[in-house]
Amino acid sequence: MSNTTGPQVAYFGQDASFGYPDGVSIVDFVPEHMKHMIHQHWYNFPPVNPMWHYLLGVIYIFLGFFSVTGNGLVVYLYTKSKALKTPLTSL
Repeated sequence: MSNTTGPQVAYFGQDASFGYPDGVSIVDFVPEHMKHMIHQHWYNFPPVNPMWHYLLGVIYIFLGFFSVTGNGLVVYLYTKSKALKTPLTSL
């Protein structure tokens, strides 16, 4: 259920959307001194919805957490296990 009261309704109306308005292209975010280097082809594409940046950020945080935890567990078990401290496993 969305909040349809307050000053945001006066500004946005009932149609509050997430992302960029229609007609915005990727090139609109490029600084003016660099726009002459961008090919006309890229003027046809809208920018990526910001939701994807947040979603990928959350996924990277989970992947980073589990990879650091998993690798830390491997290092911990390697340092605590006497059977793994042989010349064959020291490479």
